[in-house]
Amino acid sequence: MKRFIALAALAALAIQPADIIMAEEITEREIMELKHFDVETENAHNNVWVRWEVPEDAAAVETWLIVQAVHADGSTEDLLKTRQLYTAVQGSDYIAYVCQENGFPEHVRFRVEVYNAGDELEAYGESELLDPAEIFPQKETLQIGTDIPEESITSFAWTESGTTAESNNYFYISRISGGISYEASWHDSTGRSKEVSKQLKEDDWQKLLGYLRQGSVVRKYVMDPEIEVLDGSYVGAKIEWQDMKPSEEMYYVFSAADRSGLRQYCESLGSASFPGWIAAGGAFAAAAAVLSAFALKKKKK
Repeated sequence: MKRFIALAALAALAIQPADIIMAEEITEREIMELKHFDVETENAHNNVWVRWEVPEDAAAVETWLIVQAVHADGSTEDLLKTRQLYTAVQGSDYIAYVCQENGFPEHVRFRVEVYNAGDELEAYGESELLDPAEIFPQKETLQIGTDIPEESITSFAWTESGTTAESNNYFYISRISGGISYEASWHDSTGRSKEVSKQLKEDDWQKLLGYLRQGSVVRKYVMDPEIEVLDGSYVGAKIEWQDMKPSEEMYYVFSAADRSGLRQYCESLGSASFPGWIAAGGAFAAAAAVLSAFALKKKKK
């Protein structure tokens, strides 16, 4: 009896390693069966585009885009996970949002996961590592005169948009080698539409710098990419300067200390053109009246 028990125990020991190896083989086989695809990133028009193509033989029902932090030790952390209906997305705001909410990891990457009808992972892909500081500026505020030299400023834009025609206005002032140009399209207090394109004087530019000097350049707040805003209105200002980075152009806006004063000044630069037009119109009207009177007098004769 004891001999039988001993033989049974040895048989059990002989079987156990084989079972473990087989379980490992099954796990490896399951991993190998996961389909893999490429996730590509491309910088275009100040934005990081993320593109992928799911394998045709993948039973794709749901696709999820994940923004992962990749730490120095190689470990990863999921910072944002959103369901996707398309195979391409503008990814800069995804990275900007997670950095704004969680700080700046050393690297980030996009991971795309595809699930089948059974809610099982069917396929996946991962992008290359990205430096988030190259996509979203780390500094929240820039001061004009220190961070941004006044002589490096090349343009200022004030933009208003909304659902009505009267709420859509813009003023754009730029300094280039050929001079200082002014382009504007706005509605005055009576709702009348006005458009002006002209050259400004140096004094006009210096007065504009006075308004800019009082304000600062701030990193704009990035909303959760999953939140979609419909028919939203916008009022904001931006400046550009020499050697401005694409990330700075995309995420920095100008915060004015005297918003109403700056807005009125922008309009006044264009309104100054109208008296000349009115005077010219009056001259033409007067000339037409004289010609009409002369023709009438001649007819009576």
